[in-house]
Amino acid sequence: MAAKTGLTVEFKSKTKQFFRSLGQVNVGIKGVAAGAAAAGAAAAAAGVAMAKIWASTVKGAANAGDEVGKMAARTGLSTQAIQRLQLASKLAGADIGSVEKATRRMSGTLLDLENGLSTPKRAFERLGLTLEDVKGQTPDKQFETLMGALAGVEDASTRAALAEDLFGRSGTALLPMIEKGAKGFKDLMRERDKLGMFMSDDQIDAAEEFNDSIERMKFGVKALSFQAVANSFGPLADQFNEFATSGAFERVLPGLQSIADMFKDLATMSLDILQSEAVISKVQIAADSIGAAAQAVSELMGAEVGEQATGKAAQEREFATIGSQLAPALLEQAPAMLDLMTAPAQIFQGIASSLLSIDEKMPAAKPGVAY
Repeated sequence: MAAKTGLTVEFKSKTKQFFRSLGQVNVGIKGVAAGAAAAGAAAAAAGVAMAKIWASTVKGAANAGDEVGKMAARTGLSTQAIQRLQLASKLAGADIGSVEKATRRMSGTLLDLENGLSTPKRAFERLGLTLEDVKGQTPDKQFETLMGALAGVEDASTRAALAEDLFGRSGTALLPMIEKGAKGFKDLMRERDKLGMFMSDDQIDAAEEFNDSIERMKFGVKALSFQAVANSFGPLADQFNEFATSGAFERVLPGLQSIADMFKDLATMSLDILQSEAVISKVQIAADSIGAAAQAVSELMGAEVGEQATGKAAQEREFATIGSQLAPALLEQAPAMLDLMTAPAQIFQGIASSLLSIDEKMPAAKPGVAY
């Protein structure tokens, strides 16, 4: 018997230990699963972030190449010269937009000079240049020649005036780049060469085509949505016209008027209630005065015999005093007492009238319609 009992105890102990181990395994599995889920979520978030960064990088590169390509087409400068100008203007604190306007005006100035106009001719003479010095050069070289000559002008006012003669009203935007003279301008333009990695013409063309394809896709989506909406214009117009000509507005107007009247009646009823509260307040004041007088009478009538022994003359004087106080109090509060007696009737009459008016203006009930 002792052996059987010991075996049972040992079996139960082993069983509890077994299920405890299973529980620990279960907890461990849940922890691994939770860790895997968290790792998956983190990986997904990292993937989304990387995708956003990649998309932003792609779009940024495409925009940069597209900007260079289109600026080259507007100014005649090479794509490498524009990339140099982008960095040079940034380092000098100049505005690349104004720099572009100035370089675009340069070609017009050279044409005016060739046609013999006095303003560019006079500016070239002040700089010690002639048409032959720039004729036949690429726009890049022409810009470099004019900027080098302009940098050699020591007087700041004269330099600014000549810059405007050569490059138009935006010419002064170029002055920060020649602040350190001709050599300083050349060094500034070479800063971009130190970095290398110029975008090639093929890459710039591809960037322009990429941006153009996005614009085509946007336009196509808009055109598709416009077509879908445009197909509904006819039916919508028919429905609007039918509603406008079917007398619907006339049917709606009485209902709107009934609602307006209902709110007006509610406001009138609220005003009646407020006025009734004022009447009750007046009655309360009258009651307080009459109560004070009645209290005095009660105290007099309930006086002890010893106090009444003061004599008949004293009692008569007390009654006369109380009577003189009570009569004016009653006369003074008589209007309030009348209001008190008529106020309930007025209140209930006003409420009944308001409810009757609202009921008359409410639309007639229809079967199956909830109000």
